[in-house]
Amino acid sequence: MKKTAPGLAAVVALVVVGCTVFGYQTGDSGTGRDGAASDSASPPGDTGPCGALGESCCTSSMCTGSLRCLGGLCLCSGNSDCPSGDGTCRSDGRCLLTLASGQYFPTGVAVDATSLYWTDSGSAAASNGAVVKVPLSGGTVTTLASGQFSPSAIAVNATRVYWLNVASVMSAPIAGVPDGGTATTLASGQNPGAIALGDKSIYWTNGRPNAVLDVPPGGGTVSTLVSSPYPPGNIAVDGRSAYWTSAAFVLKVPLGGGTSVTLAKDPNGPGPIAVSATGVYWTDVDLGGGVMSVPLSGGTPTTLASVQNAPRSIAIDATSIYWTYQGSWPDYADGLVMKVSLAGGTPMTLASAQNLASGIAVDSTSVYWGTNYTIVKLTPK
Repeated sequence: MKKTAPGLAAVVALVVVGCTVFGYQTGDSGTGRDGAASDSASPPGDTGPCGALGESCCTSSMCTGSLRCLGGLCLCSGNSDCPSGDGTCRSDGRCLLTLASGQYFPTGVAVDATSLYWTDSGSAAASNGAVVKVPLSGGTVTTLASGQFSPSAIAVNATRVYWLNVASVMSAPIAGVPDGGTATTLASGQNPGAIALGDKSIYWTNGRPNAVLDVPPGGGTVSTLVSSPYPPGNIAVDGRSAYWTSAAFVLKVPLGGGTSVTLAKDPNGPGPIAVSATGVYWTDVDLGGGVMSVPLSGGTPTTLASVQNAPRSIAIDATSIYWTYQGSWPDYADGLVMKVSLAGGTPMTLASAQNLASGIAVDSTSVYWGTNYTIVKLTPK
């Protein structure tokens, strides 16, 4: 078997949610199934002192400083309420903060408890891409690995960051490659498309040959988890199975290997994918497609949001699904960041006029995404 049970001790605490005190249990934390840090074991808004920006509240007296309590959340009153005093307090009480500028199409974005990570694609057909991080509150941007050939999808765990180059699967410490050193090549000669982290392996989709492959986090023998009749696209994993998209299908296979199962057929072309404890979620890549879901056991797909005009990237938390729309040709200036309940409903526009909106990640209070040249944070999400 390739999976192991998490082993961190649990801690019981109390948190105020919706004016009621609840107990919650903390335990293992780490990378979510879409490459974003999972908040399933954390209380809502658990990123600082009670009453911080994005934290739950009942009255404004529960919020720190000049923050105001609206809709059960502590929201900003002015720009000084935003992290480090930077950013813009929007009319809806959310802080919009540019964490980094001067980037080049950051297609992959991932988050942990302290930092945001992304891939800077660099120039086409040149080895001048980079893997980069910045503190969640903003500050110094640190290059973890340079000289990368069009890095794309990214994921992070407690000690290392993993990403895909054009023909390889790569890794580096979250502190960065030591001076004079190089990033670790976990697999070369690949044609990788998307990446996901499991407890004991790194998984990716691969073309020519069409397959879902895996390798130990520290490197070693590359194994074929399952072959695919069509080129596989995106991938997500949980503690039991790997889920991926291929042509018009959403499929899964046990992490220990075995026969793949078709969960759903979607003629609009399933693309970016995420998984929760109960369902699988994806966005369609075709124009006029939607945001879709299906139970882990499979069945008829449910449309959570329709006509989303080819969403690009996806992230989920315990209640909502988030996605980016890169914008329309020729200037892609009308990109969007959206969210909708996991149960469906009316989609909410979190940000508009986002040029080439691309990779996305969420934590307990904020949503993060890349545009053509910037990395952006919105709190609360």
